[in-house]
Amino acid sequence: MLASLLGLVSLAVTGAVLLLQGERMGTFVAKVLPEMRGKLEFRSIRWPARLLVDILAKRPTPFSVDGVKFFDPEGTVVVDVPHLDVKIELYQLINGAGLFMHDLEVGPNSYWRFGRMKKTKKGIGFLATFDPKHPSPPAPPDAKPEKGFSVRIFNAQLNGLRVVFDFPHVWVSTYAICTRPHGCRLKTVSAAGKPWALKPAGADT
Repeated sequence: MLASLLGLVSLAVTGAVLLLQGERMGTFVAKVLPEMRGKLEFRSIRWPARLLVDILAKRPTPFSVDGVKFFDPEGTVVVDVPHLDVKIELYQLINGAGLFMHDLEVGPNSYWRFGRMKKTKKGIGFLATFDPKHPSPPAPPDAKPEKGFSVRIFNAQLNGLRVVFDFPHVWVSTYAICTRPHGCRLKTVSAAGKPWALKPAGADT
């Protein structure tokens, strides 16, 4: 009985791997995401057949993603990444603990905007993208606080990423371009007149 069940599960996973690849997987992910104020697009997502084994073994699963675009509630593009590779701890995602990413590698000609929304000038566009479209009613005063959803990145390689910090009269430098051959990582970010920088990958901290 157990062998038959495992066989059915393996067959289902194999079928999913074959069918939900590339653009089909990108469309599927976009549809199953919870409704947000912003919009997330993934043109193509590829993942390996070892996914089920990774979940059981509690180890990250590699994904290759093309055409990543995030739009804030006003429709402004806040993330535009032609290609990225990443390993995701799916068991943590399934348990609702958060999105834990390892070895994130962003390809050239990528863009990330972190600043106030252009029209209303209220709220950070990138953060507002992930706000629920239909917020839950406020919890009773005596209710226990819900555990938050964490997003963590362990080790990132940024190859040709352009970062724009749009905070007029606050930030001295409003953008940086990382074009080193071996990529860069975000080293320091400071406000109120103190500089920030992207440091070459592999450089001393």
